[in-house]
Amino acid sequence: MIPLLIHHPAPDRERRLGDVSIGGREAYLKDPPPNRGSPNRKEHGKTHDRIGFTTLSSVMREARGIDPDSFRRVCAQFATGVAVATVRGADAAPHGLTVNSFTSVSLEPPLILICIGDLCQILPYFRTSAFFAVNFLNAAQQSLAIAFAERTDNRFEGIPWLEAENGSPLLPDSLGWMECRLAETIEAGDHSILLGKVVGAEARSGTALAYFNGCYGQVE
Repeated sequence: MIPLLIHHPAPDRERRLGDVSIGGREAYLKDPPPNRGSPNRKEHGKTHDRIGFTTLSSVMREARGIDPDSFRRVCAQFATGVAVATVRGADAAPHGLTVNSFTSVSLEPPLILICIGDLCQILPYFRTSAFFAVNFLNAAQQSLAIAFAERTDNRFEGIPWLEAENGSPLLPDSLGWMECRLAETIEAGDHSILLGKVVGAEARSGTALAYFNGCYGQVE
């Protein structure tokens, strides 16, 4: 059960789904049509089936795309946790942003991924840093989620933080954190997927901050 605390809508996230079209050809086996005088081909005393082709367009309609607003509305129905992804710049300054596009990918080796929009001002820091961290927020840290989502610069101003072993910024009192070595960056539409290998992690008990249908809530 996720009792929603409707306080502040999360920032609008731009996710676009490109048009999808399906085409091509499909092979199938069939017997020759009757009464056409075309016997099956024989080779070494063996009868072979004839291979015919039909285009998929004759049996399938072209897949329709979906407009961005509809896509956002549907995605909003998927409840998630809330995290702050953090990184250090070349000048050692901390940077971070609120994300809910976090996924565990592999147990061995331990891999996770996060997605960041290509227009995000701090994406270059994540692309060039060897390490980054993901901090999972508790229900009392909603103000942090809002701050790291709305501020365009100096997002760490007035916010205390600690250093992980490899320097990644950690938020005190979070439910858990993972420090990751950047393994790969994948271009995907208007976002970049950052694949990270977990090199350090810690978890604690508590109530999680959740996000559903544009509102923050909590999960105990």
